[in-house]
Amino acid sequence: MAESVRVIDENPKPGGGETAAPVSAVAPVGTEPGLYVRIVSGGGGGGSGPVTVADGADVAEGSTGDAAWVSGAGTVISLLKKIASAGGSAVSIADGADVAEGTTTDPDTATTVIGRLQKIVSLLSGVLSANVSVVNFPASQAVTGPLTDAQLRATPVPVSGTVTASGPLTDAQLRASAVPVSLAANQSVNVAQMSGVAPSLNTGVRDAGTQRVTVATNDLVPISAASLPLPAGAATEATLDARTGSLTEAAPATDTASSGLNGRLQRIAQRLTSLIALLPAALVGGRLDVNAGSWLGSTAPTVAQKTMANSLPVTLASDQSTLPAVAEGRAATLAVTATAAVNTGSTATLPAPGAGLFHYITKVELMKLYSVIGVAAGAGVIVTTTNLPGGPAFTTEQLASPAGTCTRVIQSDRATPLKSSVANTATTFVAPAQLQTIWRWNIEYFTAA
Repeated sequence: MAESVRVIDENPKPGGGETAAPVSAVAPVGTEPGLYVRIVSGGGGGGSGPVTVADGADVAEGSTGDAAWVSGAGTVISLLKKIASAGGSAVSIADGADVAEGTTTDPDTATTVIGRLQKIVSLLSGVLSANVSVVNFPASQAVTGPLTDAQLRATPVPVSGTVTASGPLTDAQLRASAVPVSLAANQSVNVAQMSGVAPSLNTGVRDAGTQRVTVATNDLVPISAASLPLPAGAATEATLDARTGSLTEAAPATDTASSGLNGRLQRIAQRLTSLIALLPAALVGGRLDVNAGSWLGSTAPTVAQKTMANSLPVTLASDQSTLPAVAEGRAATLAVTATAAVNTGSTATLPAPGAGLFHYITKVELMKLYSVIGVAAGAGVIVTTTNLPGGPAFTTEQLASPAGTCTRVIQSDRATPLKSSVANTATTFVAPAQLQTIWRWNIEYFTAA
């Protein structure tokens, strides 16, 4: 059964208030196959008769700002506005109880009244979901191409429509394929990117057009120059010769004479040569051999004990602190004996011991012998000494002793030797003359510093 849409005028006029609009599946000539409705007005009101919407190719779509159609050619929007305002009042479109009114958001596929109207509008506006057939178009037109670059640049090519694009492109996408860029010959370039100043070419001094160049930190830049300017005060070959001396400069005559560096080195080399010549031809035991006898006045000293004449003198410091005295129980190595005739004095002399040496007396003995009967004298007899500390003297009696009597006057055996006062000086013991008396001296000693 054929479908139909009821168009009901809320203010019906005499002779009719309801008109059936047949639904046809047969497309009018020159249109796309589909569902088409012939819509007519109920008559009366502000219209002059039925309004027919057909063909689609004769009527422009228009815009939502178009006014309602009055007469002549009109747009789809103006015709729809005319339908809505026919008779000066609102027109409700419904099919009674069979078709629901629907909502304004229904798609053109809905079976509601709104959906049917959406379909009508879609058909009228040329927005179709199927392929579009072009009819009544002139004969096929020849198309050549593709257009060359010159043809594309000759006339601007308008492009309209919506293009879906995602972006911006990432760095990886930009690097994925090369983007060709070409410039025409002698293409003008905006040099403002270089501070608006033309770059300086060829060699010359630095100016505003000189471009900066940065060398990478890991680059080695070879430098080649025949000569480079020296800073003020820099040494030259001439000034170096004047200050340090030429390569062939002679040595100065003395160690302190003025000379350049090379001359001074020559002098040092000469002095070192002279010093080496003073060394012995071969070292003794890996060390320098010193002739100590040249300053000791004798042969070089050797190890072990020697006589004083072959020993080194030792002198205590003038500010030497007190040293502990140790008695030397040393045995005498020298002895002197002396005597004289009766009634004659007797002197025992210890000869000078040598340079720096002293007498160390360990024993003194004095005997007297009465050769006849002695003659008594109350004054007694005094025995004296020289070169001994304090000049000791000894007193002995003078008795009328029988002839042949022998008396010991002095007997001194010393545990600690008595040192003479002055080095290298004779020491004497003197007994004066005594009547009827013969004297005998026995003295033991050793010498040392």
